[in-house]
Amino acid sequence: MKSILGAAGIAIAALLAAGASQAQVSGTMQVQLNLVDGCIVSGSTDPLNAVNFGTMDFGSAPTIFVADLNAQAMLAGVPTRLVCSAGASLNVRVGDGSHAGAGVRRMNSGSNYVQYRLFTHPGGAGMEYAVSDAVGLAISVPPGGAPFDLPIHGVVSP
Repeated sequence: MKSILGAAGIAIAALLAAGASQAQVSGTMQVQLNLVDGCIVSGSTDPLNAVNFGTMDFGSAPTIFVADLNAQAMLAGVPTRLVCSAGASLNVRVGDGSHAGAGVRRMNSGSNYVQYRLFTHPGGAGMEYAVSDAVGLAISVPPGGAPFDLPIHGVVSP
């Protein structure tokens, strides 16, 4: 947290009587602002609570596919980006999803399920976001607080 303090000069004029002379009182008043590190979704003005992080769309594939399907969070057709205060500490925790079972995340269509995994980098690279991870993963904010893609990438394996 960064505290910014200042002082503002104050002058108050009081009319003593209509058309009469003015009395002035002057002094100082403390002015302060506490800035805390934080993040927002790029293009948003809202802090990160109950924010739309977009959609992770694996596209279309035949029921028998032979290569991994990859996706990342997209918002309005572009990767979801975060902007954080320079020097902020970011801990990303990803929920289990709506249909997790037996320690894996799953999408469903009726009674059919497809498992998926989430990682910090594309193609299953980096660290995996474990199911039921109460702690989450520490993520480095780029120097100077530059915008960066939300570090959540999905993989569906055949």
